[in-house]
Parts: sequence; C-alpha cells; structure tokens
Amino acid sequence: MSQNQLLYFLTRTLFSVILVSFLTSWCSAQNLAPVFSKDIYIVPVREDHLVSTHAYTVEATDSDSFTYSLDIIGGVYFSIDPTLGVITLIQSLDRETFNTIQFNVIADDSLLQGFAVILVIIGDYNDNAPQFTNFPYEGDIDESTAVEGFVLQVSALDDDAGQNSQILFSLDSVGNTGGAFQIDSVVGNLRVATALDYETLNHYSLTVIATDLGSPALSTSIGVFVSIGNVQDELPRFVNTPYSGVAVEGAASVGTAVLQVFADDGDTTDLDKVQFDITSGDAGGNFGIGSDGTITIQTALDREQDVSYSLQIRAAEISDATSSSFAAVAITVLDINDNSPVFDQPYYAVEVSEGAPINLVVYTGVSASDTDDGTNALFSFSLRTVSPVFSIDAMTGNLIVTGLLDRETTSSYSLMLLAIETLTAENSVTEVPLTVTITDENDVSPYFNTQIHYLSILENQPIGTPVSSITASDDDLGLAGMVSYSLSGTDSSLFSVNGDGDISTSMMLDRESVSVYTITLLATDLDPLNPRTTAAQLIISVNDTNDNNPFFDPSTYSQSVSEAAVPSSLVIQVTASDNDEGINAEVEYRLDPLTNPGSSFLIDSTSGVISVLSQLDADSPATSFFSLRVVATDKGQGGRTGTCLVLITVLDANDKDPVFSLSTYTATVSEDAQDGSSVVQVLAIDNDTSHNALIKYAIYDPPQGLPFRIDITTGLITVAGVLDRETGAFFSFSVIAFDSAIDPHNGTADVEVVLTDVNDNAPVFSQDIYPISVVEDSHVGLFVMKLEGSDSDEGINQEFNFTILSGNIADTFSLIPSDGTLSISNPPQWSLSQNSFSILVEIRDKGSPSLSSTALINVNITDTNNQNPQFIGAPYSFVVTEGSGPEATLGRVYASDGDNPNLVFGQVRYSIISGNTGSAFSLSSETGEISVSSLSDSPDRETTNNYTLKIEASDLDTSPRTSDLVDVFITVLDINDNSPIFSETTYTAELIESAHMGTYVITVLATDMDEGENQKIQYSIVGGDTGDMFSIDTDTGLVSATAISTDRETAATHQLTIRAQDNGPTPRVGTADLIITLLDVNDNSPTFEQSIYRFSVLENVTINTQLDGVVTALDPDSIENGTVSYSIAPGLTVPFDFIIGTNILITTGLLDRETTSLHTFMVRASDMGSPTRHTDVVISVIIKDVNDNDPQFLNSELSIKVPEDVFLGAQLFLVNITDIDIELNKKVVFFISGGEGMFAIGLESGSLFTISELDREDTDSYELVITARDGGDPSLTSEYNLLVNITDINDNPPTFPASYDILVSEYHVLSSAITTLSAPDRDIGINAIVSYTLYNASRVDAFSLSSSGVLTLTDPLDFEITQSYLFIAIATDAGTPVLSSTVSVNITVVDENDNTPVFGELFYRAGVLENSPHGTSVIVLTATDRDSGRLGTVGFQINEPTANQQHFEIDPTTGQVATHDIFDNRVGTIYVTDVTAYDNGMNSPYNSATVYLTITIITGSYLVITVIQCEPLEVVSNINQLIASYEKITNSMITVYDVTPHVDNSVIDLSKTDVYVFAVNSEGLLIPQANLVKLLDENIELLRTLSDCDIEAVLEETPATPAPNYDLLYWSLIGVLAVFVCIGMTCCCLLFCQARRHRRRQYTGSKDSRFESVMNSLADLSNLSSRFFSSSAALDNPLYRPPYDDWSSAQSGQTLHYESQELIMEMFSESMDNMSHGMLLPHGSENSNELFSPFDRYDSEELEIDFRELYNDDPSVTGYIDGIEGEMATEDDLKFIDSEEGSISII
Repeated sequence: MSQNQLLYFLTRTLFSVILVSFLTSWCSAQNLAPVFSKDIYIVPVREDHLVSTHAYTVEATDSDSFTYSLDIIGGVYFSIDPTLGVITLIQSLDRETFNTIQFNVIADDSLLQGFAVILVIIGDYNDNAPQFTNFPYEGDIDESTAVEGFVLQVSALDDDAGQNSQILFSLDSVGNTGGAFQIDSVVGNLRVATALDYETLNHYSLTVIATDLGSPALSTSIGVFVSIGNVQDELPRFVNTPYSGVAVEGAASVGTAVLQVFADDGDTTDLDKVQFDITSGDAGGNFGIGSDGTITIQTALDREQDVSYSLQIRAAEISDATSSSFAAVAITVLDINDNSPVFDQPYYAVEVSEGAPINLVVYTGVSASDTDDGTNALFSFSLRTVSPVFSIDAMTGNLIVTGLLDRETTSSYSLMLLAIETLTAENSVTEVPLTVTITDENDVSPYFNTQIHYLSILENQPIGTPVSSITASDDDLGLAGMVSYSLSGTDSSLFSVNGDGDISTSMMLDRESVSVYTITLLATDLDPLNPRTTAAQLIISVNDTNDNNPFFDPSTYSQSVSEAAVPSSLVIQVTASDNDEGINAEVEYRLDPLTNPGSSFLIDSTSGVISVLSQLDADSPATSFFSLRVVATDKGQGGRTGTCLVLITVLDANDKDPVFSLSTYTATVSEDAQDGSSVVQVLAIDNDTSHNALIKYAIYDPPQGLPFRIDITTGLITVAGVLDRETGAFFSFSVIAFDSAIDPHNGTADVEVVLTDVNDNAPVFSQDIYPISVVEDSHVGLFVMKLEGSDSDEGINQEFNFTILSGNIADTFSLIPSDGTLSISNPPQWSLSQNSFSILVEIRDKGSPSLSSTALINVNITDTNNQNPQFIGAPYSFVVTEGSGPEATLGRVYASDGDNPNLVFGQVRYSIISGNTGSAFSLSSETGEISVSSLSDSPDRETTNNYTLKIEASDLDTSPRTSDLVDVFITVLDINDNSPIFSETTYTAELIESAHMGTYVITVLATDMDEGENQKIQYSIVGGDTGDMFSIDTDTGLVSATAISTDRETAATHQLTIRAQDNGPTPRVGTADLIITLLDVNDNSPTFEQSIYRFSVLENVTINTQLDGVVTALDPDSIENGTVSYSIAPGLTVPFDFIIGTNILITTGLLDRETTSLHTFMVRASDMGSPTRHTDVVISVIIKDVNDNDPQFLNSELSIKVPEDVFLGAQLFLVNITDIDIELNKKVVFFISGGEGMFAIGLESGSLFTISELDREDTDSYELVITARDGGDPSLTSEYNLLVNITDINDNPPTFPASYDILVSEYHVLSSAITTLSAPDRDIGINAIVSYTLYNASRVDAFSLSSSGVLTLTDPLDFEITQSYLFIAIATDAGTPVLSSTVSVNITVVDENDNTPVFGELFYRAGVLENSPHGTSVIVLTATDRDSGRLGTVGFQINEPTANQQHFEIDPTTGQVATHDIFDNRVGTIYVTDVTAYDNGMNSPYNSATVYLTITIITGSYLVITVIQCEPLEVVSNINQLIASYEKITNSMITVYDVTPHVDNSVIDLSKTDVYVFAVNSEGLLIPQANLVKLLDENIELLRTLSDCDIEAVLEETPATPAPNYDLLYWSLIGVLAVFVCIGMTCCCLLFCQARRHRRRQYTGSKDSRFESVMNSLADLSNLSSRFFSSSAALDNPLYRPPYDDWSSAQSGQTLHYESQELIMEMFSESMDNMSHGMLLPHGSENSNELFSPFDRYDSEELEIDFRELYNDDPSVTGYIDGIEGEMATEDDLKFIDSEEGSISII
C-alpha cells in the first residue's frame, strides 16, 4: 500500500468516528418519553372473559421505538404485547372476590418511560346459582286444610349482582301429585292448591326450585316434605275389583280357597276394622268367607250341575254395620278328568303280506271314545313299544307299514295298542293287544358273502389260468334257492365263469395296457316266475412282470453352467420312468464314462441329479461343451436299461471393469439453470458382453446437498434442485460406473462444475418497518428520517434507488431516490379516522432485470383540539323488565370527539338533562352506561311503561366547546304475575262405555289477566286418569277419550283434575275437577263349554239324520242380552245344520268319505243384545267309510329308458297306485302282459324288473300292460300301458392309427398348427364325442394338443437342444364309463442355420519372435457352431484391410494363424487384428463371429521360463490360474508363449514343465527379461500360493539366435528425450501461469476429431487377451489394474495413480483408430523396433505430450495433454481446453 493510500484511509476513518459521535449526541438530545393516548384507561371486562383472549389495546407514541410492559399487579392477571400494546387476560376473574383491578402500563424506549393507569371494571356474569337458607323445610297439615291455606315459607340468596341476583321460586311437577300445592314465586310462601285427601295420599315430597333472572338462568332445588293428617270420613272400600275365580269340581277341592277379596276402612288408618259375609248367589251353601276375605269351598262341586256362581259380598265396619259396601264375585267351576278312553274291541288281529309297501294302511278297524268334556276328552293312539315296521295313526288309529317286512326274519308281531289322553295331567291310558301275522312271498335274492371281491393274477399267463372261485347263497327253497352264474361288463369277455363259480382267463393279459379290471359277477336264482338276481363286483389286479425298459422323457436334456461353479454344484436332474411297477420300476442312474471326459460331472444313482465333479473350463473347446449319455437300469430280473443325452454348455464369467472416456469431466452451469437442465454427460465402456457390459451410473458418495443427479442409464448429469452461486460456486464430486453382472465391476471418474453468476439478489432495507411521529402542523422541508439498504450482488447489480410506491397521503412526504432522505412536503393533518398511516417504499437495484424489495414507514400524527363531541348511533332505545333490581344495566350511549380521545380535549363526559321521572335511572358520566337507580323503586310496567331521557355529552377542555344532546327511549317490559282461573271449579259429563278413541267428552275454559305469552294457557290432566283413558287438547281444553274402550263394569265413574298453566318464564297454574259417568252397553259374548266338539257318522246315512251329541254356550249378560241361539257360521256350506231353536245337529246333504272324510266347520252362538254378540266354536265330524272306488294309477310316465347292461333283477319301474278306499278294499296286486318274457312285476310291490339280459342291438323297445286289482268283493281293476326303451351304453373306445411320425422345422411358427390327430368312435351320441389330450401334458415340452386334436407348437424348437420329441396322445370319449385309446407321436426337428460360431476365447494373445520366417505358426484359433452338418462347419478369415499391409494369415479350415511378413527390428510392436469365423462352410447365407487377436513381436531375451514340478497336461489345465498369479504379482499383461516338457542337459523330464511367458506393462512396453525374472523370483512364494503350483524356479530364456543389440541406441534415445523433456518442462512452467487464465476464458469444451479418434483407438487395447486367458486370470484388465484390488486399502496417492492410469488408457485407446492395424509408431519411423510411448511416468512433475509429433506436424492436429501425477489437486488446478492452442489441462 502506498503512502498516499494509507493517508487517505486514516483520514476517512477519523471522519467517520467524529460523524457517528455527533449524530449519537444529537439524537439523545432530541429524545422524548413515549406518550400514551390516555392517562387513565377504564377497561370493562366481564368476569367470564376467556383466558388468553384480547381484553383491550393501549396506544402510545414516541419518535423512537419502544416496548410495552405492565407493573407487578397488572402482570398477575394480564399480559401485554410489547410491540402492539394488546392486553390479554392470563388468569380467570371473579367479580364476587373483587370487582375492580388497577395497575400501570409502561412504554419504554430504553431511555425514557411513559406511564398510564389501567382501571379494569369487572362486569358481573351469572355464575352463581341461588342458595337456600333456613332449611330443612318440613310441614304438617291435615286433609281438611282449605285451598290457599299456608304451609311454610322458603328463602334463598344469590351472590351475583343486579338482575342476576333476583330470584323466582317454583314447584317441580314431580312429587306435586295432582297439583296439590302452589308457591308464591317472589316471597316463597307454599300454600295448598287443591283439596287434600289423606286416603289418596298421606304425604308429599315436593321439590322447590329457586331460579335467578340471569342469562343463562341458574337454579337450585331443595326438597320440602309435607305430612297430611287423617280425618274420619269414608265408607269401607273394596280394592282390586272386580273379583273372579275358578273352583275345581270334586271332593278333593273341599276346603280349598277360591280367591280373597280385600276391603278397608276408607280412612286407611285402621280407625275401624271391616267384616265380610255372602249375601246372595250361594243358595246351596257351597262357599264360605273368612274374616280376611278368603272364599273357600264348603261342599263338593259338580260342574255338570252348576257351571258357574255369582256371589255378592258385603264389607261392613265392625262398629257400625250400616257403614258397608258390596262387591260381586264370579266363580267358574272347572271340569276334572274322571273318564278314560274305551276301545270298541277287547282284542285286534291283522294279517299283512310281507310285500306290503311302506306307508300302506293295512288296518282301519281300530276305534275308541272318551266321555269326558273338552281337552279331557281328547286322546291319541300309539303303540306301547315303538315297532320298526308298524305305526299307528295318532288320530284315526289306522295301522300303517313303516318298514320293510320279511317273513323269513319275523313271521308275526305282538303289539300293545294304547289310547292316551293327550291334554290332561293324568294322561289316562287304555290298552288292548294287537297281533299282526306276516304272510309269505318270494322275496329273497341270492347273496354273496361280500359285494366286492379283490382278485389278482400275473400278466402274460396262458388262457384258462384260474383266477378264483366265488359262490352265492339264497335262503329261498326249491328252484328259488338254486343259483346260476354269469359275467357282465366291458371287460367280461376276458374272463369266464362256470356253474360252480370258478373264474378263469379267456385271453392273455398285459398289466401295462390295463392293470385293473372291474367286472360284474351275476348270481340268479332259478325261480321260473319271479327270478331274482344279485350282482357282486370283481376287481382283478394284474400283477407285474419285468417286461418294460426304462425311458427318459424328454430323451434329450439341455442345461448351462458357469465355469466358476464349484464341485458338487447342481447342474440338472434327469428322470427316467419304467412302465413296470414295484422293484421292476425302480431305476438307478449312471454316466457313460466315454461321454464324461475328465470325469467332469457326477450323477446321483438314485435321484438322477447331475452335479459338477471337477473344475470346469469354458475357454477350451474340449471342455466348453459336454454331451453326456445317462444310462438308467431298472432293478427287475434281467436289469433292463434306457438312455438319454444331457447337453451341458459351460458359460464364461464377468472379467472387465467399466472405463470412463475421461478421468475428469468439467462443466460450467449458470446458477439460474432449472431443475433437470443438462450439465455434462459421462460415458463409460465395458468390453464385456450382454448384461456384463450393461453400464449403470451413480454419483459416488455424493457430498451433502449436492445439487446434481445422474441418469442411471445414460450417464447424463442434470441439475437437481435450485443452484445458488452465492452459496457455492464450485462443485467437485465423483461418479461411478458399474456393470450389471451378479458380482459387478466398477470404475470412477471425477466431475467438476463451476457456477456462473446471475443477478438474483434483491436489495433489502435495513428494517422491514420504520415507525415515525410528526405533528400535524409540521412545516414543509422538515427532515424526518433517512432510509438505508443493502444488496449482496456486485457491480451495477449492487447499486440501487429509493422510491415511494403508495400510502403517501396528500403527498405529505418527499423522498430523495439516491440517499433515501425523507422530509415533509405538505403539512400533515390529524383526524380521528386518519391519525396514522403507512407508506410503502421500494428499493430497486440497477441490474437487468432489476430486482426490488419494499418496507413500510408507519407514520403517527400528533393531534390538536379542534373537534366537538357527537353521539354515535342516536337515537337510543333500551328495555328494562319491571321488578329489575338496583344497578341493573340497560345499555350504553356513546359520543365521539373528533379530537384525540387520549387527550383531555378528546375525552367525553355524560349527564342526564331531563326525563328521568322519579330518578328511576342513573348514568355513568365516563362510560355512558345507563342502569336502574339504587335510589328509587324497581320500574313497574303498570305504573309507567316507558321513559324518554335527554342526555348531554361534553369534552374535558377548560373552555369546553358546544356539547351534543341525544334522546334515549326506555320501555318497561312485563313479568308474569297472574295465574289462570277456570270458569267452573267442578265440571261433570257422561260417556257411553263403548265410546271409541277420540270421542268428545267436554270442553273446559280458563283465563289469564297477563299479556302476550304470559296470557297463553296450556291445559293438562294431572290427576285421576288411572290407565290414561282420557286426554285434553293443550290449547282448547277439549277433553276426549283416549283408551281403545272403557268398561263400565270395571269403573262406573272417573274424577279427573285439570290444570291450566300459562306460558310465562315462571309458569303459573290453576286447577278444576272433572267427573265423568260411564253408560252401560251390551259387551259380553256367549261362551262355549268346550273348545272343540267331535262327532262321527257313516257316509251313506240319509238326510236329517241326527248326530250323536249337542253343543252348549253360556252368556253372562242380562236376560235379554244373555239369550243364546245356534247356527252354522256365516259363509260356510256344509251338509249339517241345527234343528231350529235347539242345540242339536242334523245332516242336510249326502255324505262321501272319499270326497271329504272329515268335516271341520265353525258353529256360532249369538246373544239377543243390540248389537248382537256371538262366539264361534270348531265342530269336527268324521265320515266313516264304505267300499266304492277302483284302484287308480298315479304314474304319469308313458315310457321309460333302460340301459342295455342293466343287472338281472334290477328294479326298472315302480308302480304308484292309489285306492281311495280303505282296509281290504284298498289292498292291490299287480300283473303284466307283453315284454316277450324279459320282465316281471312284484305281485304286491308293483316293482318292475328284468329276468333276462337286454340287448339294444336286438330289440330297442318293449310294450307292457300292467293290471292292478284290489281286494274288494267283487274286485275292481285298472290297466296301465308302459313303453320300455332300451338305451345304448358306451362299449366302444376311440381308435387311432398305429402311430404318428412328423417332421417339423425348428423355425416353425409359434402357436401354429402342426397336424390334426383323429380317433373315430363307433358309438353314437355322447359316447361318440371324442376329446384329445397329451399324456402327462405338464411334462410335454414345446407342444400342446387341443381337445379337437389340433397339435400346436407352444415353445420355440431348437435342434441343437432337442432333435426329437416322443409323447403319447390320448383320445377319450364322453361316455360313462369313459373309454380311451393312445397313440405314440414322434416329432423329428429339422435343423436350420440358427447358431453363430463361438470362439473358444473372448480374445486371444500371442507372441512371435522377430525375423520369424514367412508362414511361422503363431496360434490356432478354435470356434464351434452348434448347428449340424454343413450348417455347423466353421471357416476362418483374418481381417486385414489390404494385401500389401498384411502381416498375418490364417488357415480358413483349421484356424491356424501364421506370419505373412518377416518382422525385422519390430520388437515390442503390438498388432491387434480381428478374425471372423463363418458357418455353413462359408457359403451364403451364413452367420459369423469376430474375435480380437493381439500379437506382440518379441525376442527370446524377453521370455522367462518358469519350471513347475507338474506334468505338462496338468499345467495346461491350470494355466489360467497361473497367468492370474503372474499378473497379480507383476501388475502387467502376461502372455504364455509356449508350454513344453522340461529339458535338463538335453534330457526330457516329463514330470516337470517349462512355461514360457513375456509381459507387457501398463505403458504398453515389454518388461525386460531380467526385470521380470527378478520380480517373479522375489515373489516366488507368493506365486506358488496364488497359482497353487509347485514352482521350482524362474529362469531367463537364452535366445536360440542372437538378436541385434539395440540397448545402446535405446538408452541413447532415452537420454536425448530426457534432455528435451526437461527443457520443455521448464518452458511450460514459465508460460503456465500466464496461459492458464487465457485458457479458462476461452474454454469451449471442443475437441479435435482426430484427437478423439486417437483416444478411441487406444481404448481398444483393453481387449488384449491370450490364448490361455480366462475370467479368473483377468478379473481386471491389467492395463486398468490398480495397485490394489481392494480400493478401500489404497492410499490417496495410489488412487490418483490409478486415475492417471485410467486417463492413459483412454489416450492409448483413442489413438488406435488412426494407426495402421493397431500399431503405434513414432513419427517418421515405419520399421522402428521400439514402441513410442508418450506415457512415461514422472512423479510430482508436469508432463506435456504434443501429438503433433505423432502426425508429422500435421497442422490439423492441435491437441496436447499436460498434467500432474502423484500429488493432490488444488483449487487452481482447473481443467480446460484452449480452442486456439488445442490443449487440454488434466490434473
């Protein structure tokens, strides 16, 4: 810093200090204390104000900023917002504790304080309920106390104020039964309201409610107990009337109580006891009554003489017999069960055929009767012991067959027949014996010991071989007991049976065709008329012999397995089946050793699981594909075998790392780039194939908050979120690329992104809000304040101006834009509506586009006195309720002074000028609140119902200006103080007892002297309405009946209490009595003595025959209403009626039992009343039968269908016959005609069955006539025609041709048809419908068979996997049982050219000695093609562009590569070419595959010999692991030149092996022999461990022919090159700093196309391999290999070294495209034997490579690379490309 600059800085600092001190002193002198708008704030707050809500807002002004606070007292109950002055309640208030709170509010600007007083007036809230005093309350009065008589007084107090403390009393209706009491609502006097009756209620538990007049009103209740004293004034009174009871007839009931009547002295306190006696209704003295009112039976009753009694009971006071009352008692006599049922015969005997069907009635002669009445006469029939074959109809006594009868089992049954009373407690029983004899018929069929017989026989046995002997028995006698045998069923022809039941074979059997036969053995008796047949099922199992070979399905299996699979790894499971069974079908597996070279695989002999036995190798053609032959041998006698092929392909593994095209990517992005904007795209290449080469990208360990993302597939890096250069201008992170293998490899690259700035920060004010205060008369130009702002941007974006946007009312202020000075431009004016305002100001920068922000200036204007008070909201109207207490508030008037209300000239005071008659009201001078005056009585609406007050408002100035006047109108409201009064105290009315619901009774009327709602009356019934029989209209007083019916006999009169209640807030009531008398009607119906009457009569009696019995009904009504007549119930038509005037029934028409066997109808008994009443009863008349009907067939079928294979004796049809006669006339037997002797029918069962075998082909139908004859005399018959149709059975299977042999191309289109199979069926109908399936379809690969027989291809065919398919097709018909047949389908797959040749290696490496003669063999390439024949014949072609540049040639047949050129002076030159393999004998069309071949020109001086103590074949099999161990140790690419037996002193030692190798380092240079030997020898123990080989020594190869010595030339060139490099590096260092800035500015990201081409060519070297290369040997490409496989163990320098190597590989690969066949030569040298390497390593030095030298200073080549290796990068090490110089800087 110069002296002038230092002086300027010190001067500027001193001036700033002085200016700040001056401004601070000046501001302190101008500071004033904050001023509140009022000195005293009167704040009304009700005690129910919610905590945490706003209570009041104070306002203070000050030119400085300040805060509000409260003193200690105020802080207890309130809090204040320090900025806004809002006061909030923080603790609940209680006016009853204290009614005011006074405290100070403080405004503090940190230097001075202003104060104001807050006086909080706590308003009352009705939060206290009235409380009773002087309790408990109890009263004693007697029942004679008069209405309005005083009982007691209650009192209560309320702690609230005003109207909230005024109390009204009321009675709860609950407990005030009948409205017996009333209470004065104001005074609390309890009085009698209605007449009291001790006998009705002797005490009352009342509830008095005290309610205040607050809103909402609160109330308290208290109990009041009133006792009623008794007075003697009542007659005895019966209770629980009317009385009725029942008495049971018979001596056993004598002395038993019938019922008890109850009566008491009407006074209810035992003032006098009551006695009872019977005064009438018991002429026979059958009953007596005790002193307690219990009526008992004195003598035995007879229901048949007297059905009921009506007694009159008297209750009289013992001291005064004339004081008595009467009650009626009705007693009904109940019948007892004293008669048992009686049968009409002492013994019953019945005969029944054993063929009687179930449910047949076989006897109807049972009859019994019971002379009892009603339910005592009801009985049912049953058997003492339940019979399994017979039952008795419980109603009729008919004997019914319920089970199958069998005379052979039981020939007779001895039953006991019972008649049991059903509805009596005794259940009296009468019994008689019943004997049933079973008559015989032929009904026993032959029977086998078991129905299913399991038999067995060996297959392939000669015809006539015995199977078994089976016999049947028949319990019948004679011919019916003799049995013959026959076979039936589909397979019955294979066997035969003789008359003794011996079964033998009729044909030779094959278990594999059918293993089980099911046939039917028929046993038929020899009854000529009714032969019976029984069938048994024979299940004949054919036992196996070993006559089938095992077979595989499929016959060829295909599978692939990774060469990395460890021994015992599962490969595939094969399964062989054997159609034999048992041990003959058990299979053992083995591998044909001829097809399992090296014993690579092992098969489990039991499961067929093939697993890996030894290490696999996919790199050798001999071990990359196996065709195993599996042999399956069964365990049966002779050991039959079957074979299959298992094709196993050995797959290669993942062995390449992804490599980025650049080690570091750079990009520049504007900070306003949107989310998703592209930044840069990275690219990585993986030279693996398939999914192993599928690259995915990710950001490696992304820094926190990194605003970028990367597309996982494309590698495109985009913006993720919002960028902000001010937060971060530079980002550096790593990206990782990983392949999609199961064990993925990966690679990384660095990405650096620089953000460029945009104008994105708006200027801001120093404050968001500026408070200022000005006097309303301030002069123009007065300085007010200065605004300040800032902008975080730079340059012109940081410069800004100030502007007033809005709110500058009347242009009061002006603002200087450049420095923010605010001053007065127009004098401000204060008004009540506008004493403050806010100005919106803007600060805006000068950027493009410009940005801005705003702030508020809050302006407060100080007032002067220039306004008069004025009332707001005039005129005013208020209301007050009469009786309101002192200080009750009516409302508030309010006057506004336009001046500041916080100053004395803005504060208003109020006074009443006139209209306050009697000083009824008071006015608060400060608040304007009007309330009832405490100096006068409460307002009385009856005296004065309204007031008009004149009120004045004036301010507090010393010389007040004119005041304002207003009128206030006050209306006095009424309260409810008059009770309703009825027009009569007692009302009377009459009502007929049959009146229906809603019948009008009477209308009562009450009036109320109050007005409005207090005058409206509601009526209700409050007493006497027991049972809710009446209702009253609440508005009109109309009384009506509500019960469905009334009963005069139950209660003749009803006395109701009616209440009238007004609608006042505290309702008042009045009561009246209503007496209702009921008028009688005829309301009792006649009653029958029985619930049902039963009669019986023969169906052939004549008309007017009298039935045996009568019906009887009684009516308890009066003589006229109790007279009963009988008739058939209306609407019924029955052949019966009554003799007129009697209760005797006669017949009126002809009877028919078959039409109606039981007549059940209703008989009506009607009385003579008006209207007539009646009762109905059920009459049951049983019609006894006579024989008069023929048998009737019930079957509707005209024909039936019978299958032709029906068993002999099988039931075909069952006749359903009915005869509506009964007993013998109902018994039917059957006969048939027609049928050609093929059918018979059961004589009594009607079961139609076969007696000969049917054959549909001979006769397909038969016409039968069935005759039914009953047992009547004479007998009656009926006939029934039946057609029997014989249906076909499924007895013909579908038939295929012998077999199907089909050729199908492996290109056959999926889902297309191949052929259609056909198997006709000779059956008809559904039996001939054929469907097709594949046997074990889930295991048939590639084909499906539709149900119609179409064979379709479902999976692609591959000749190389499966050459043929053999499966079984099944044709199945739709018959039952299902029949089927099978056919073999043999599919032969025709091969197509669908496979590409596959090389044995992914790429090949080889070496050749320099100066080798033309045609020297270099390497033999192998390729295979899985196609067959000529399609799989492979030819080779080497792809070198022109003949004059050809270096190598290849034998097109054998794949042997040989030299085409003589390589002189080219040691270290690497040739990379590609070789193509073509199939189809290289004839078009063909498929091809290409592989890269890398050949290095070497001399023997680069070869190193490793001597291994193993045989050569063993070493070759383990060569890949050996190469991997070499490369692990050397970190170089190893090529095996040769493997030979060891030679020691010209003697070949076959127990040892010499392995010749050479190495190429990461720079592409051959490693000298000595260096390589030293490196390997130093690590020989590690080499032995890694290679798992017994390595004896590492030796130098002695060249057979001395090569020219180029070492001196080589090191000379290196020395010269080193000098030039040093000079170049020095120049670069001098120019670096100046060039770096220039390069940054001109970076464009472009690259020369030829430079990119060079880079791409160099990348191809990553594909170098050797002929021994495998995945395990090249887990990482050595040209890419880091110093450590485990990156986590690498140090930072090592990681940078790896990244540098990655860059080098990129450069190397990209240089290949522009060089001849992969050679990288120094410029000007075609035949140099040294590979030019620009990648020599310099630690901690800067390396510059100018590619112009590579292209002979071609002017189009402008790119070069400089960089630093071996040290960490710094912030200044930026990457860029200079578009002019074509240079790339990479750190």
